[in-house]
Amino acid sequence: MNDRKLNKKEKKVEKVKEKLAKKSKKSRLKIKAKKIRKCKKIEARNY
Repeated sequence: MNDRKLNKKEKKVEKVKEKLAKKSKKSRLKIKAKKIRKCKKIEARNY
């Protein structure tokens, strides 16, 4: 395989990794928001 093809593949892998990182960050925030909402609901019930 020549260098050019290798570079293209590496760049693709990097892009995919970045996308995954962004996705996981978003999903983490979503999960956090869900947990906060759940806590608020429970607190509201207690009052």
